[in-house]
Amino acid sequence: MEEDFKFDNQEDEHDWKKEWVGMPEFIQLDKESKKSVIIHFENWEDMEAFAKLVGREITPSTKSFFFPVKKKGTSKMYKDEA
Repeated sequence: MEEDFKFDNQEDEHDWKKEWVGMPEFIQLDKESKKSVIIHFENWEDMEAFAKLVGREITPSTKSFFFPVKKKGTSKMYKDEA
């Protein structure tokens, strides 16, 4: 399976560990949801009541959303450690 990721031109292959020396540390936090739930509504009024309860706008085209609401711009944060 590891062979699937080799470069076609072996001369272009570099050791990424040598190239990464002196670069800042990067840690990817787990952004996956912990649990997903499918909710069925008998009618539109029930859906609207649920939307009001959780403080979200839910339309017929809404596929999913995170709860609680995440503020825009908070998912990415860069910090200069210099």
